[in-house]
Amino acid sequence: MAKLKVEQIIRDVDDLPALPDVAVRIIQATSDPTSDAQRLARIITVDQGLTATLLKIANSAMYGLSRRVGTVTEAIVLLGTNKVRDLAIAAATHDMLQAEFPGYALGRGELWRHSVATAMASQIIVAKAGLRSAEKVFIAALLHDVG
Repeated sequence: MAKLKVEQIIRDVDDLPALPDVAVRIIQATSDPTSDAQRLARIITVDQGLTATLLKIANSAMYGLSRRVGTVTEAIVLLGTNKVRDLAIAAATHDMLQAEFPGYALGRGELWRHSVATAMASQIIVAKAGLRSAEKVFIAALLHDVG
């Protein structure tokens, strides 16, 4: 295998797809201390897929609520802004990581599942270690194989 040159790596990084606008706006809103659940809900509801996923997770057995969560704002309050931000980032990278990657000897969707599992494991480690950089660690774990 030929040695990679720094210049080539930098050129290749420029070819990575950008996060969708909704994901970028969610990251910005969750980083703004003056932002609230209603503002975040207005951003999320622009994306039908993300809205449906958020409501599905909020209504999952994992949260064991006796009633259904019917609005995005309720889901945000239940899940918390950090989980919502992580979900938006994961959803935004889904298409990029869903393809088949023969170089990794992985089938269609396997890199995505591996990346999400790594990101989720990183959050457990961050919590147990008492670190404050959960968002950066989540993103780094999610995208650790990209490129």
